Amino acid sequence: MTERRTAPAIGQAITWLYSDDLAAHGAFYRQVIGLAPVLEQRSEAGGCVLFRVAGGAFLGVCDLAHRPRGTAGMLVTFVVPDLDAAMVALSARGAAFEGEVLERPGHRSAFLRDPAGYLLEVQQFTDPRWPG
Repeated sequence: MTERRTAPAIGQAITWLYSDDLAAHGAFYRQVIGLAPVLEQRSEAGGCVLFRVAGGAFLGVCDLAHRPRGTAGMLVTFVVPDLDAAMVALSARGAAFEGEVLERPGHRSAFLRDPAGYLLEVQQFTDPRWPG
């Protein structure tokens, strides 16, 4: 008899980023990226602010002493319908993009960093197979 496995019912996802300056980190995602905070958490260990990215996708920024720091190997991608328009809007809010727009088969990307040094990608899919 074959064991039948079902996937868990995942309806939401949170990506967590850690920093030593929650005020600057939170302000960047609120003011520059334009995300709406949905929950603030405070405890004796520190604090976190959660932002809604889209639907059931959230980004949490935290200053918690017991969490690891470091930006190597971490990339957060925000998918947009029009990369050029997104870059204009983000630049007007103070975003500083690194390098030129990357043109790759199926997508276009631009990169910037948040105040803690995390690499962010703003990406437009041009591949019609993308389910977004």
